[in-house]
Amino acid sequence: MSETINKSDRQIGNQFNDINKKFDEMDKQRDEKEQETIEKIKMPHEKTIQDNLVNIREIFYVLFDFIFKFKNPIPFIFESPDRYFGTSIIFIIIGLLFIILSVLII
Repeated sequence: MSETINKSDRQIGNQFNDINKKFDEMDKQRDEKEQETIEKIKMPHEKTIQDNLVNIREIFYVLFDFIFKFKNPIPFIFESPDRYFGTSIIFIIIGLLFIILSVLII
């Protein structure tokens, strides 16, 4: 059986330890940067009501523009969490208006 032998009698492990330390430091820096960017991004439910209302109004107008041009609005809606949240609120409001109208008609 043949075994691999270090013929040069060098300490190879020390060289790799230095490289591993550098990668560990780079990973820590990258993780810190990612955490900072995650903290900067606010989800729609964490924003103020005023920001959400402005967002909902803009989405409402864009959706009507898509509908009148006979384009598919679904890719636009699912592009970001803000648009998804705003569209959900619009559908909830429309549903509530239908319920109120149906109760008033009866």
